[in-house]
Amino acid sequence: MKVVLTDIRDYHDENNNIISCGAVLEPGIKVIFSGVNNRLVIHPEAKNKNLTIAFDCDGGYCELGKNWFNGIVRVGQECSVKIGDGITCTSATLISAAEKVSVHLGDDIMIAAQVEIRADDG
Repeated sequence: MKVVLTDIRDYHDENNNIISCGAVLEPGIKVIFSGVNNRLVIHPEAKNKNLTIAFDCDGGYCELGKNWFNGIVRVGQECSVKIGDGITCTSATLISAAEKVSVHLGDDIMIAAQVEIRADDG
């Protein structure tokens, strides 16, 4: 069963999908849970706008630091996506992780327009 959340705050459901953010975040983030045992951790001072995070399988982990990241993050089966502090994007960025891979972006990164980061076979 797919769950779509747009009012982002601490959350836990019967499928063990969890959001930890320590605050009610400003509008602009959409989270989609389609699997079980997924976890999203968001820094309480994150300023993400126009961001969609989609957990389309089971056992995914995503962490968003204090940043201005925007775009789409796809977290696949047992994948990990970490986006550090101080990241900014010129336009929407795509991150796609599938089948037990990790994508980790460190701190203080500027991402140019039309960037896609793929750790999958798409």
